[in-house]
Formats: sequence, structure tokens, C-alpha cells
Amino acid sequence: MKFLGYAHPEELLEQSTRILYPDEEEYARIGNVYRQIEEKGTINITEVRLQKKDGSILMCDVSASLVSVLPEKKSVWTIEDVTEKHRHSRKVQLLLGLNKMLAQVNMAVATDQDENLLMQKICDLVIQYGAMELAWIGRPDASGHFRFIASAGETRYLDHVVISLGTGPPGRDGPCCPCILG
Repeated sequence: MKFLGYAHPEELLEQSTRILYPDEEEYARIGNVYRQIEEKGTINITEVRLQKKDGSILMCDVSASLVSVLPEKKSVWTIEDVTEKHRHSRKVQLLLGLNKMLAQVNMAVATDQDENLLMQKICDLVIQYGAMELAWIGRPDASGHFRFIASAGETRYLDHVVISLGTGPPGRDGPCCPCILG
């Protein structure tokens, strides 16, 4: 159990296995596996979240088998830390989504004639494929404040925000300045 931050097995004696899980949901999910082990004899579970002693989370693949140790049966568990593999897989999925989004945006730019519809379609595609919560496109008006042309996702944020080119010399301190003023 060193991979979970426990230097000595004795640290887990007299402890509930609940301390190995980040929340009740994961604890209950794995608890339900015991019945399946009784029925099938062996089981494999992917993407199990385990909590290390320091509170950080590991993603693990777990296999469990029922073995006879007369006069009773015991379960033997194998745990593989797949945190990095999982993290890498998520990055690959994000990149695949971004590539698909870019392909769809390129197609829309090549085929759509209406600029406002194109801008809205781009925002919609960013939300659909880009794993973003909010997408917006805007232009600064004469006062330097952005007017939102299109948006998608969690747009309520935009109802209460004022985005400007900036107020400090030389007027390039707003978050959108590098995009507009280069």
C-alpha cells in the first residue's frame, strides 16, 4: 500500500476501507462488486478512484478474484495505478475533439455566407467539441467595450460582465488587448 502513501500495512489495521476512497459514491460502487465476485469468481473494474493518505486521487484498474482458503473463501485484489495513462487518454480525447472542432470550423468558414450565423456556429462548435464551458465572439465598440456578437455555453456570465480594451496606458491592459491590438 506504499503507492497510496501508507509506509506500513499496520497503518490500515482496524481501519474501514472507506478511507481508501475519495467519496461515498466510489466506496459504494466498489462495495457492490463483492456480490459480483461471489457470482462470477473474478471481476475487473476500470477507472476506480482511490484516495492516497495525503488526500490526492489516483486512478486505478482493479481486479478481484475469489479463492478458497478452507474453511472459507477470501478475495484477492490487484490494483494497478493508471493515473498517468488516464491523464494521457484525456489529453488525447481533448486533442481529437479540438481537431474535429477545427475541421468543422474550417468547413463552416468555407461554406457559410452569413457572418452572424457563422460566428454563432463557431461558438456552438467550440462548446460541442472543445471541452469549454463558454465561448464568445465580440468586437470592441467606439468606447472600447466589447459587444458580444455570438456566444454559446454558460452565457449567463456575459450578462453581468463588461470587457474592455483596457484603461491604463497605453490602453493595452484588458484581457482581450493582445488579440485585438497584437
